[in-house]
Amino acid sequence: MKKVIFDVDGVLLSEERYFDVSALTVWEWLYSPYYMGLANDSGLPLHGDDAWIAAVRDRVWAGDTLLSWLKAHGINSNWEMVHAFLITASWLMARQFREETGHLPPLSLKNLDEVKALGSLLADRAVPGAEEILLFWESHVESQVEGAALFACLRQAAEVEAGRELPFMNLDSSFFRMHQLAFQQWYLGDEVFPEIMHEKVYGAPKEGFLQKENPLGDAGDIRNMLKQLKAAGFSLGVATGRGAKEVEIPFRFFGWYEAFDPVYIATASDAEEVSAQYGNIPLGKPSPFLYLCAAYGRRTENYGAYITDGRIHASDEVYVIGDSYSDVLGARAAGARFIGVLTGLTGKAAAAMFEKEKAIYSENVLTAVWEHILKRA
Repeated sequence: MKKVIFDVDGVLLSEERYFDVSALTVWEWLYSPYYMGLANDSGLPLHGDDAWIAAVRDRVWAGDTLLSWLKAHGINSNWEMVHAFLITASWLMARQFREETGHLPPLSLKNLDEVKALGSLLADRAVPGAEEILLFWESHVESQVEGAALFACLRQAAEVEAGRELPFMNLDSSFFRMHQLAFQQWYLGDEVFPEIMHEKVYGAPKEGFLQKENPLGDAGDIRNMLKQLKAAGFSLGVATGRGAKEVEIPFRFFGWYEAFDPVYIATASDAEEVSAQYGNIPLGKPSPFLYLCAAYGRRTENYGAYITDGRIHASDEVYVIGDSYSDVLGARAAGARFIGVLTGLTGKAAAAMFEKEKAIYSENVLTAVWEHILKRA
């Protein structure tokens, strides 16, 4: 078998809209009365135009400094990026509350009423800035910690200080699910959100970003590239931190979807669903699970093998094209050949990371396919 597996964000589609949405989710969660409703002293409103989005993103992620730090620790999911920020901000404000009152506020955070109640208790406290968030991360997460282990470090640090368990910090918590839905409503918009997420819309109206995606190259050139790969005997797959519909809708819009067999489009939806069936073990990147699904199919009967000891067969020629450290780790764990591209969050600066990892790389997905796959086929 010959196969090429594509990451989506930072490879085929720009990550910018996803990073915008991650910032908007944090912003709404902190300051909207539908969530924590904290005092907003930033001068920035809750809704606005593209200039406002850019200002919110810069304030939340400190010019993408926090995003780059998380990416360097193998965190590729925007849901997990939001989670890292919100659990840290919530804990730092709770700690400040204890310093002032002598006791911690309730921190179960299992539903929106509890989120609002915490916001009411913390309403007069300053929201931690990006610098304070990053300092907590750097103080409690060693440089070698990657992926889901990062959240275990953050939880352990907070629990030592709290003297109690804080399960809301887990990736399988109700807290995670609530802000995941908030993220999805921002990204999908009110019209599409109920159909895909099977939930009612909540909070202020949202238009969504599905029709505002930007391809990383001419859409027609990418379409032709996919055709050339298939003509050269390669089948195609996807391994992405996006949900299934978030791949399908823009892929159809740009005329790419028909090049893929859906059984080999592995997404965060698969990782989440299968994880719940196997004791909530982390199956998102950098786990090899999604790469194996993209290589050999989203087949229920194979999931156990993918999870326990799955590897790309030695006789198979499987390439993974990705933009991040998480992709390097996942491809390596799956036993696939990796090709990096410099179109992700850190741009050309990613070259140093690829070189450190002894990974080949190209400027973009078109040159990656031509130089390292088609030219050698």
